[in-house]
Amino acid sequence: MKRLLALLLTAGLTIGLTGCGPEQGEHSSQESSGMENSRPELSLPEQSYESVEEVPDFYVQVLMMYGAAEDPETQELHPLHVSLFYGDGWKDGSELTAGDAYCWFLSFVNDLPQEEKEKRYASPLGENQGWFFPEEELESTMSAWFEGVTPEQFRADSNFYDAEHHGYRSISGPGIGIQPRLELGDVRSDGDLRIIPVFMDYESGEDRRMELTIRISPDQKSYQFVSWLPAESQNI
Repeated sequence: MKRLLALLLTAGLTIGLTGCGPEQGEHSSQESSGMENSRPELSLPEQSYESVEEVPDFYVQVLMMYGAAEDPETQELHPLHVSLFYGDGWKDGSELTAGDAYCWFLSFVNDLPQEEKEKRYASPLGENQGWFFPEEELESTMSAWFEGVTPEQFRADSNFYDAEHHGYRSISGPGIGIQPRLELGDVRSDGDLRIIPVFMDYESGEDRRMELTIRISPDQKSYQFVSWLPAESQNI
């Protein structure tokens, strides 16, 4: 499996996203340990396979694309500091907000070198104004990876969408906290849907069971995220 070295988000990165990061005020164990993470390349799955599900560790890659990183020493998965894993859930793409889109896109470009991100996503509002994502790039990427999303639903939120500069930005401060360990359960199939159980293991014991659903494309060469919801059973 091809992976790129991921860069940890700095404390000065401006995100301010509801449900995208851990609780404020808690110190990240990942940040303090200096742990390096690896995530898949920022591209659609390679076409050399008859099906994306033939890709080694495919479902691990799906979790990483959703917003997780892997510890190269322990192979444990943890959400990135900014990740949709922290949200309470969404049942279809029409529920995703501009804040959710900004949050996920920020995790999507997390692996890019800092210099490249600063060049590509510098804010037209000036320095220390956080990242700025051009509307066409963010919207087309979201449409490629998430089923049922539209530019209109994201542009409706002026807290993140800047119509004057045609892009998305956030100017609030970050919330950085303890990241749970992610465990992958037994994947279930329902036609072209794959329901991926995810156990979020917090050191505090406030664990959660969630399910990430994806849809495999008719040619089986790609997939899209369909929903992220609490599992029907929360029994451990």
